[in-house]
Amino acid sequence: MGFSVDGYDLEFAIQIRQIMLHTPWQEDNEERKTLVWDPSQDFLQRLADAHPHQLICFFGREFNFPQKPNCLCKNIFITNQNHQAAYLGTVFNKEATIAYRDRVTAMGEPITSHHFMRIIRDQTYYIIPSKTSQLSERAVLDATRRYLQSYENTSIPSLASARICLLSADKGSMFDDIIRQVAQERANKN
Repeated sequence: MGFSVDGYDLEFAIQIRQIMLHTPWQEDNEERKTLVWDPSQDFLQRLADAHPHQLICFFGREFNFPQKPNCLCKNIFITNQNHQAAYLGTVFNKEATIAYRDRVTAMGEPITSHHFMRIIRDQTYYIIPSKTSQLSERAVLDATRRYLQSYENTSIPSLASARICLLSADKGSMFDDIIRQVAQERANKN
């Protein structure tokens, strides 16, 4: 067990967030693929291989990104049968998705309407767009299911049919804060 809090091992989530938030972005994405995307997919694949009837997830507090009014986001995490947590992604509300799309388009990368609701692996987030303005529990759960279903050529989409149980909002926010804080502290030491 790594960094444990209240019976949950947050180590893997901390490692992923540390890399995503504090490691310089390389143009070829190969480092992110090796250090983040592949291990995250392996985590989900092992979870899918266990054929769980229910999943335990938690999410943090809403935050603004980009820094514009009504642009709301929430980080979502998933745990496996050993209570190890992994960063699943960040749910963007409708306004945050539009603002992000506009920002990317302004940088010269056009996004078609077909790609508007597509899940994107950004250097800092796995962006999971929501169709709603409010990030209610239902909206976060729907986005989580859509994210799990987005995997191809794996059994990960089968996880979307499992019952999703959420830890309390207070516990989820506490875990998200700890993950962010420890990732920052470790990055500062390096």
